[in-house]
Amino acid sequence: MSNIITRILQGRVKNRFDTAENWATINPILLGGEFGVESDTGLFKVGTGKNRWNTLAYQNPISSSDLEGLETDSKDIIGAINELKHMIESINNNS
Repeated sequence: MSNIITRILQGRVKNRFDTAENWATINPILLGGEFGVESDTGLFKVGTGKNRWNTLAYQNPISSSDLEGLETDSKDIIGAINELKHMIESINNNS
């Protein structure tokens, strides 16, 4: 029977914020599942990984009071993903 290692990786997800005008002008492609929030309107869209901002539909709007005090800093999830990758490689090498 193989050993099963369980580890909890803690992190935070950071959503992208910009004004409606900047979103429309830059017209980026959001990652699949990535949230883009219009900081001046409270409207947001969810990326598909393929479609540009201007072709995405708005999701249920949030009010500006919901944005007050919203923390925009996030923990570096890339570090946690790399740690998990190394853990899996270690398990595979010891199998």
